[in-house]
Amino acid sequence: QYEISNFAKPGFECRHNIGYWHRDEYLGFGLSAHSLYNEYRYSNTSDMHEYITLLDKYEKPVKEVGKLSKEEIISEYIILRLRMNEGIHVNTFNNLFSDDFELRYSEKIDNLMKKGLIDKSDDSYFLTMLGMDVANKVFVEFI
Repeated sequence: QYEISNFAKPGFECRHNIGYWHRDEYLGFGLSAHSLYNEYRYSNTSDMHEYITLLDKYEKPVKEVGKLSKEEIISEYIILRLRMNEGIHVNTFNNLFSDDFELRYSEKIDNLMKKGLIDKSDDSYFLTMLGMDVANKVFVEFI
């Protein structure tokens, strides 16, 4: 198990999903497709007639565009990293966001550790087996 909902032998992990969990940018093409690019989230229309009509007029079928705030990016980063067994590398977080993860979330970290939902090894916080079972309860703490 390398991620909450995925198992694979070493070297056979799904690179596609890992890209999402690492917040790599991605482009979606087609009906209802979603994209993440330059901290903007895009979604195409889910209406087939509208989609075809827009393409026939050489218009983009994008229905919604939203710029993610720094707080949204941080929350998303934490939640997605906690999905992975490797968890959140404190130094990486601190460098990416010019912030101190342990200082910023000290109360939440202490509370989650006391409940046995997260643990720490070296420079990383990760979900425990119990934490994986109730991951959404952990994630909501960082929203």
